[in-house]
Amino acid sequence: MIENFFDDIRNIKNDILNLEVSKRYFEYIELIKNNKELQNFFKAKKYYKQKMVYNEYKENEAKYKKYKTKYDEYSTLINNHPLIINFKNIKKEIILLTDEIKDILVL
Repeated sequence: MIENFFDDIRNIKNDILNLEVSKRYFEYIELIKNNKELQNFFKAKKYYKQKMVYNEYKENEAKYKKYKTKYDEYSTLINNHPLIINFKNIKKEIILLTDEIKDILVL
């Protein structure tokens, strides 16, 4: 009985992974990982975040604001990139799907 249960769970998992929305989700993850422009934006954002935190710690408000502005610029570039916008939309679909599955399993 318990083996059948785990087999059923594996089958459900495989069915979910074979859905078009799941395939697109993972495709977008790869597209984002392989997009040089986005990766440079992520690196710059991380760099300015570190500078921002350091200057906040050192209580250097002028430098903090300067780095915060750059950090915000890169955050905006990332959030407005078409790959990120599409990824977030697909992620919402995946979350809705998993919420529906969760609700069914709770019954």
